Amino acid sequence: MKILFVSVACLYLSAANASVSFHDALESALEKHKNLDVQSIDEAFTRSKSPSWIDANPSVSLLHWEKQDERGASETELMLNLPIKSSLRKKFEADVLKNTSLMQNITLKQRKLLLSEYIRNLTWRFKRNAIQERVNNQKITKLNDIVSAFTDLFERNALPKQTLMLLKLELHSSRLTQLELEHNSLSTVRAYQKLTGLNEFPDDLQESFKLEAINLNQHPSIQMLRASWRAYEIAVFSQQNSAEPWQVQLGARHIDDPDFSETQVGIGIEIPIGVGNNLSLIQSNEWRSEKLDYETTLYQMYTQIESDFAAAVAQLNFLKNKQEVLDDNLKNITDFEFVIEELLQSNAPNRENNIRHLITLIEAKQEIQLNRLAIREQISNIHQIAGIPL
Repeated sequence: MKILFVSVACLYLSAANASVSFHDALESALEKHKNLDVQSIDEAFTRSKSPSWIDANPSVSLLHWEKQDERGASETELMLNLPIKSSLRKKFEADVLKNTSLMQNITLKQRKLLLSEYIRNLTWRFKRNAIQERVNNQKITKLNDIVSAFTDLFERNALPKQTLMLLKLELHSSRLTQLELEHNSLSTVRAYQKLTGLNEFPDDLQESFKLEAINLNQHPSIQMLRASWRAYEIAVFSQQNSAEPWQVQLGARHIDDPDFSETQVGIGIEIPIGVGNNLSLIQSNEWRSEKLDYETTLYQMYTQIESDFAAAVAQLNFLKNKQEVLDDNLKNITDFEFVIEELLQSNAPNRENNIRHLITLIEAKQEIQLNRLAIREQISNIHQIAGIPL
């Protein structure tokens, strides 16, 4: 009895109605996850900002002195205290807004890069699985045909039982493999649909690649680390004395004396004067410690990305060299497969060895296809390491 397996990947691909690119998949994923947009954070920050000229909430004080005898005077004093932002504080706030906007843009880059990684991995996994499904299905078809033919021979006592058993075991193993491959394909499809909301995988898988030095300063992770350090520096140096607000006091005083009555108004200004660094010893030591941690982390990140990039490029070169060797042997594999099939059909001796040879040749052709795919996948990996989204 023949059991026909239909590739899940093939069914899925045949159901695709539109051509989808890597960029289309990324845009769809961004749209699907737009509820996580950092824009809402920026808008909340903008709404919560204090006026541009005042540093903190103003305060009002009221004092009243009541006379204790007939010749004494009563006084009432009203003071309005206004902490006005210094020019240095305004500069720091402008730096905060600029750096916050930068960090928001970098966050979007990081999100694009993360989604690109997921889309790339799922797409290449699906394409790789599709090749394995297709080749394994071809193996099952051939084994089914051979089992059918050899069963007739066995029933006519023209074939040893162990040869037929070997075939059936190999067929059983291939069927189990097909079930696993179908399960993997379905899992990948579901994950991709949940990520992008699309029912089609990208069909244009070419990503242009030029072997050149990586620009680490454009890598989102490096940019975010620098921006985070800048945010910390602004927070630290905004605490120095010279950045404290100007204290402006507006006052009114009324004097009630038995001989006269008088109302006075006045203004007072207290301006902080910065000398030297203006940071306390504790603040300075904390800044130095954080600076060392930042420089160490930055160095580690630079080194790791450069190392991963170099290793990925070396792997790409290896895959290309391997493909040349595999392609050179393709004609031999095809010719040998034709010979083996003729031997099996002609009921030649050494059937077990010929069956094993046939399976090995099918797997060898699969390796050639998978390596071609691996070359394009490796280019995607290099772009991911370099921080280049889809």
